[in-house]
Amino acid sequence: MNLHALRVFVAVAEAQSIGIAARNLYISQPAVSQLIKKLEQRYQVQLIEPAGRGIRLTALGQRVYEQAQPLFEQERLIEQTLTQQAERMPLMITATQLALDQLLAGDFIAQANVLVPLKLQVANTDQIITALERQRTDFALMPQTKIFSGYRQTVTTQDQWLFASAMTHMPQLTTLRDVVKLPLLTREAGSKTDQALQMVLGELTPLHPLEVNSQSEALKLAQAQQGIYFGPASSLSTTSTLVPLQLTDYQPLPRVLVLYERQRRFENSNYRQVATLLKTVLKIKA
Repeated sequence: MNLHALRVFVAVAEAQSIGIAARNLYISQPAVSQLIKKLEQRYQVQLIEPAGRGIRLTALGQRVYEQAQPLFEQERLIEQTLTQQAERMPLMITATQLALDQLLAGDFIAQANVLVPLKLQVANTDQIITALERQRTDFALMPQTKIFSGYRQTVTTQDQWLFASAMTHMPQLTTLRDVVKLPLLTREAGSKTDQALQMVLGELTPLHPLEVNSQSEALKLAQAQQGIYFGPASSLSTTSTLVPLQLTDYQPLPRVLVLYERQRRFENSNYRQVATLLKTVLKIKA
């Protein structure tokens, strides 16, 4: 038994019209007619017959329609059971440390946990990209715009890339050339921070780079006066000791944060409410 053809037959029986059934099923009218015809030919029977501008069921068609009802009702109940189970599954949010700090700073976690259990995963940009490519997370936040199958994206309000320092015994810094002469805290090659720094410096090369593999480590070293910090302006909110540098030849480079939402087949109300809460915290207009 071809269950797809049977489902199409039931739709035609309920609509009493091949055209209306086709619209309800989002398939073409010829495709509906062909499926019904193949079903009838396979069993050498007639299930429907013309009736004015529509159709009506034959006696056999009526019996098949009635017998098919419990089958699809059971399918609906199974789908409902699976959907309810999916609603209880934790939602995964993968984000950079800075983005996660933004969520933790507000009431998002407390409010969202009332709706559904959450799993929070801190990752760098490359790890987030991998999670999105393999569809292993429900939501993701990272400072990069990219198209991923199965996700919709929204660009949040912009941040800025800044230089900052807690060094008290150093010459006056007024240009980028002054900055690269001093110890400069850099991130691993290929990271978003490294890419932004390379864009800002252009042909200039730091004379005393100190590479670190996390933003939190860079902040700690900068606060300990071990080097000049380069990072998002929003990251400076976690410390009062770092002061942004005002450079005459540098206009702060914009930085965006992108929210990725997985397009699931069953977007229950809890899932949509979590998405709305995320956008509220990130100041995104829904």
